[in-house]
Amino acid sequence: ITELIKNKITNRNAEIKTTPRGSLAVILKSKKSEAKPIAVCCDVDETAFIVSDITDDGFIKVKKLTDYRIGNICGVDVTVGNENVRIPGVMAGKVLHAASKDDREKPSAEKMFVNVGEDNGKKLREKIEKGDFVTYASDFEEFGRDKYTGKALECRIPAGLMIEAANDLTDPGRTVIFYFNTKAKTGATDLFSLIYTYAPETILLLDGISSSPDKDKRNCRPGKGIIAPA
Repeated sequence: ITELIKNKITNRNAEIKTTPRGSLAVILKSKKSEAKPIAVCCDVDETAFIVSDITDDGFIKVKKLTDYRIGNICGVDVTVGNENVRIPGVMAGKVLHAASKDDREKPSAEKMFVNVGEDNGKKLREKIEKGDFVTYASDFEEFGRDKYTGKALECRIPAGLMIEAANDLTDPGRTVIFYFNTKAKTGATDLFSLIYTYAPETILLLDGISSSPDKDKRNCRPGKGIIAPA
C-alpha cells in the first residue's frame, strides 16, 4: 500500500522516506521557519488473518494476525490468497442455534473457518498453503442517505486526505511530515520511529471506524467515524 501511496505523491518538493518497518514519511520542509515539525499520521494496514490449516473436506482454518471487531466476523466475505492467487470465501462457524451464548457474542476466529466452496482439501492445497492471507472483502456501497461503506475505509479516507494535503501544500510555515503508519494493527506500531527520528512538536492522528456492531453484536450499522458524502 505504501508503494501505491508513493505513486500518488506529485509534489516535487516532497522528500519521501521509508522506515525499516515499512511506514512511509512524506516530508515538506519549511524554507522560512526553524520551528520543530508537526506530523499528520494515519494507519494504512487493516484487519487480517492467516491460514493455519486446510482440512481434507476443503475448509480453511485461520488464526488472527491483527485485532478484529468481535461480533463482526461471522458471515463476512473474505479473500484468501497470496501473491499469485485470490479466492473469495465466507467466514463461517457453527450455525446460530448450535452455538453457545459466548460463541455468538464473542466469536473466536480460531473456532471458525473459511468456506470457499471447495470440497476437496487436496485440490485446495495446490492453490494456497499455511501462512497465506485472509482479509475482509467488500465493495463500496451506499449505506443510508449520502453515506457509503466499504473495505478499509478507516484507512482509505484519512490516507486520501493526507495525500491531497501533501500534494496541495507548497510552502508550509514550518516543516510538515505526513506519516503513513504500518504494523499498527499487529501491535508493532511504527510511530516511535517518527518520534525518535523527527521529534515533532505536535502529532495529529487521523482515524475512523467504518461500522460497529449493534448492542446484540449481530448486525452492523454505520459508525460515527466515517461519513462519505456523495
